[in-house]
Amino acid sequence: MDCLFCKIVAGERSACKLYEEKQVLAFKDIAAQTPLPLLAMPGKHISALLDLSTAETVLVGQTVYPINWPLLTKQQMRGPRD
Repeated sequence: MDCLFCKIVAGERSACKLYEEKQVLAFKDIAAQTPLPLLAMPGKHISALLDLSTAETVLVGQTVYPINWPLLTKQQMRGPRD
């Protein structure tokens, strides 16, 4: 699979990781267009939201849940290239 995000999860591409668990990864967005430059994703490739099973829908929810303000302020996020 030629998915940039899967390569980041597999460690084949570098990323400034902010949070990582078995099923969840968050890292700084190097092309940030928002004041909060991070990407949070499941550790498994999901092609399209319309293709999600019920279990995968729960997984997507679990991806976002642990990413919270205490984590972000600990990292002192200033921008995508810090």
